[in-house]
Amino acid sequence: MEHRFRSHDIHAEVNAIGTMVSAGEKEILAIAIAAERDRFTPCGACMDWIFQFSDPDTCLVVCQSAPNGPIAEYRLRDLMPFYPR
Repeated sequence: MEHRFRSHDIHAEVNAIGTMVSAGEKEILAIAIAAERDRFTPCGACMDWIFQFSDPDTCLVVCQSAPNGPIAEYRLRDLMPFYPR
């Protein structure tokens, strides 16, 4: 949910992870993000949340930047190879 003051946005990834945790789930196997932006991946803050609840070597991150556009797939570790374990 975007807020007119960017620092108060609730990103879809964080909302999805919060919903997942409140439902009793504890691990992200894959996450898909869609936004009408050129070449994007989750922001650093969202990456922190994804790393907290996933195995970075196996978690799949899927991004689509346009309706019916191509889908990019990454392993979480490939997006941030030096992220601490």
